[in-house]
Amino acid sequence: MDLHPGLNPTAGLAGRLHLLGVDHPWLTAATAWCWSVLEAGLPEDAHGLAEVLVFLEYVPTAPGPRPWRSGSARGCRSWRTTGPIPPIPPMA
Repeated sequence: MDLHPGLNPTAGLAGRLHLLGVDHPWLTAATAWCWSVLEAGLPEDAHGLAEVLVFLEYVPTAPGPRPWRSGSARGCRSWRTTGPIPPIPPMA
């Protein structure tokens, strides 16, 4: 099994811990790691993006320039989907 870190769940965990005011070496390292990954762009999957939104909401401002912000909307067009969202059937 090849295990590797991902923005899902690391970014969400870091964001929630920042919200709670936690001060821990893991959080410092995880926050720096998340910023470094975001420099390459936003995640292409919905779960990763949801965790990144939590991170961006609660983590202090990124150090230095934020190149991941430029073109974010353009990047959304390339996100993978499984097809159209089916309608929700009415409840009986």
